[in-house]
Formats: sequence, C-alpha cells, structure tokens
Amino acid sequence: MLGPIKHRESVVVGLLLAITIATIHAALSLALFAWLLTLHPTAAGRVYAAYGAVYVSVALVWLRVVDGVPLTLRDLVGVVVVFVGMGVLMGGAQRG
Repeated sequence: MLGPIKHRESVVVGLLLAITIATIHAALSLALFAWLLTLHPTAAGRVYAAYGAVYVSVALVWLRVVDGVPLTLRDLVGVVVVFVGMGVLMGGAQRG
C-alpha cells in the first residue's frame, strides 16, 4: 500500500498527465479548426467572425442556463453588437 506522500505524488503526476493530454488535444483541435477555415471559399476571417459571434452567444446561454447567472443589459447589448459586427463582415463577402 502506498503511503500518503506517495499517493499524493501519484495523484499529482496523474493530474499533470491529464492536463498535458488535454492541452495537446486542445492545440490539435484548434489547429484542425484553423486549417478547416482555409478550405472555405469565403475569406477565413469572415468565417471566423461568424464562428466568434456564435461562440459568444453560446457562452452567454451557458452562463445563464448552466451557471445560473442572470444576464445583464450589458451582456445582451454586447451580443447584439457582436452579431451586428459579424453581419457587417459577412456582408462584405457578397460585394468583394
């Protein structure tokens, strides 16, 4: 049986390994996402702007539904501004 110190060391090593694996997985996923953006016929920046707007809105939904934090007027105005900005950027794709 492991003593308390050896057990703590093994737990710490396990956590570090899990964090390392998660970080590598996240980096590879982000790299794959960035590469996939380059395959879209529209400029990647515009596609990323659309993704960002969806990400911000989903984050606010998560904040409200999962975390139970009520949204403020500033939150709602912010998400509207983000979607308007995305619309401006995406609208440029049709003219260019």
